[in-house]
Amino acid sequence: MCTAPESFSQGVNTAVTQDFLLPLAKQLWHLIKTQKDARNISIYLCLNLTFMFVELTYGIWNNSLGLISDAFHMLFDCVALFIGLVALVIAEWSPNQTFTYGSVSSSSLFLSPSPVFDRLSMLIG
Repeated sequence: MCTAPESFSQGVNTAVTQDFLLPLAKQLWHLIKTQKDARNISIYLCLNLTFMFVELTYGIWNNSLGLISDAFHMLFDCVALFIGLVALVIAEWSPNQTFTYGSVSSSSLFLSPSPVFDRLSMLIG
């Protein structure tokens, strides 16, 4: 198992990092490599992040509140896309003693924050 660098582990609970976050990141990377839907979502996420940073930079440079607020709207879209990718990973988990049917139904649970992010971005923009 991979261990976190020493500088990273200062002030961070390493048990949570090693037991949950690293395997989740590995599963996410494997899912992006193997499934076309996850790959498409991740490509769109990267494009959206790129345009968001360009728009934010140009908005700050020109003091344009409209561009800055639209960049934050795009940031919330990126958060929703990342939540969707994590939901795809969790939906792939196999059944165990606690979740005897697996975690397929948890993907619908991840859909509930999406309207919250959309409304939040409307309030900001």
